[in-house]
Amino acid sequence: MNKPIIALDGDLVLFHYNEGMKDALAYALDVEPDTLSVVNPNAFRVAAYYGQAPLTKEQVKKMNKYAVEKELWKSFPLMPGALEMCQILVAKGYELVCVTAMKESERTMREANIALHGLPISRVITAEQNSVDKLLNRNPKAKILEVLNPVYFLDDLKKYLKDIDNETITVFVNHNYTDGENDSYADVHPHMSITNLVDFATSIESVNTMNLSLN
Repeated sequence: MNKPIIALDGDLVLFHYNEGMKDALAYALDVEPDTLSVVNPNAFRVAAYYGQAPLTKEQVKKMNKYAVEKELWKSFPLMPGALEMCQILVAKGYELVCVTAMKESERTMREANIALHGLPISRVITAEQNSVDKLLNRNPKAKILEVLNPVYFLDDLKKYLKDIDNETITVFVNHNYTDGENDSYADVHPHMSITNLVDFATSIESVNTMNLSLN
């Protein structure tokens, strides 16, 4: 019997993108990494997180190129509570799948990062936004979730929680971003909003309890 699935976003749900990208940001700004310190822990964008001005397009390209060349996604630190959340959910009988907005060519780096921290995640599915998705403002994760049909899907960005038409319970991981990343999606209303991963994991039913309630 297949286990019910919980789908999890990668960056800023499982992995701390801003902490992991510090060296890449420093490279883009042509400064030493130890000159950067956290200024705004509730910022979504890495430059704002370290109190820097918004990056130019060239700086963004330089930062991302460095991150890929150095394979930084293999060694991102975990978000607080991520490992404990995963352990609790697996103990409750769920299969965990990471659905991440990365290029397919970068998937192995995410898999290596999962292995590094011993996260009990069965597989990684990439959901890169193509040019048509961007033009039509479509959620590239929606079509994946339609096929995967998880019980829950957790993401920190509301743009990835819209247009999900199946019975999946959408869960907004609310970091209270101060740089407006979710402001354009005020009309997106996830089923749940959480601030603590472990509290979420402990609050939901185990698979056995769920099956008993259905019988």
